[in-house]
Amino acid sequence: MKDKLFCLFLLITLSSEAGVLYQFSGIVVKEDGPERCLIFEAGPRNFVRQTCIYPKNPNYLIFNYQKVFLGSLLLEPNPKSALMVGLGGGSFPNSLIQIFPNLDFDIVEISPTVYEVAKKYFNFTPSKTTHVHIEDGVGFVSKSVKKYDLIFLDAFSAKDVAPEFLDKDFFQSLRNISNGVVVCNTFVRSKYFKKIDQLFKTFFKNAYSITLAGNRIIIASNHSIDLANLDKGPWDKVFEEHGVDPSWILNLYEKAKPLSFR
Repeated sequence: MKDKLFCLFLLITLSSEAGVLYQFSGIVVKEDGPERCLIFEAGPRNFVRQTCIYPKNPNYLIFNYQKVFLGSLLLEPNPKSALMVGLGGGSFPNSLIQIFPNLDFDIVEISPTVYEVAKKYFNFTPSKTTHVHIEDGVGFVSKSVKKYDLIFLDAFSAKDVAPEFLDKDFFQSLRNISNGVVVCNTFVRSKYFKKIDQLFKTFFKNAYSITLAGNRIIIASNHSIDLANLDKGPWDKVFEEHGVDPSWILNLYEKAKPLSFR
């Protein structure tokens, strides 16, 4: 009986480790069927799938929130500069680099390990005008004097939005460097839900939210945003090449809701 129990335990252990390509210090790369995922762990039942790709079709954006990120091109169709805080596996930055190979693109990632994993396992390929900064995102934004047409915030702990990004000084700096649109990924059930709304409403003239299954994406700008008259036509082919249904993304943006205090 003990031999049978041991064999069963061994089988379960081997099964749980099957497909693990990399594992170190809470960072896991795992393949499951056609998907390869970057996972941030903080205990056996507390993890975040940060990035997933199809290795046979790496241009396809799997996560809907990344598709909403790409949809920001409906608002800012000809960006000259962009900032991304939080690299993850680099699937969305890869898309932006492919669409705008000469984009002046700053990417800030606090973990050198994540950067190396993105290059080795997720085909992250910076262009000649892409600048990867291995440092704290809050510090980078606070000291930056550059203006950006597009800013993407995707900085998480394994539990929630990293709280250091929810500071008035950080949002003041964020407003100072924004020359167009800011897009921020948050959780629908974030314990900082109300605080996030308050900060965006305080520091940006226009702020909207798009709610998906588990993510809530904030779109903000100090410029006017006309969500009722967006033109997807120029982007139909580009969106489809990256796994985005043009009509679906247009509908989401047109129905984005202004932020309101709860």
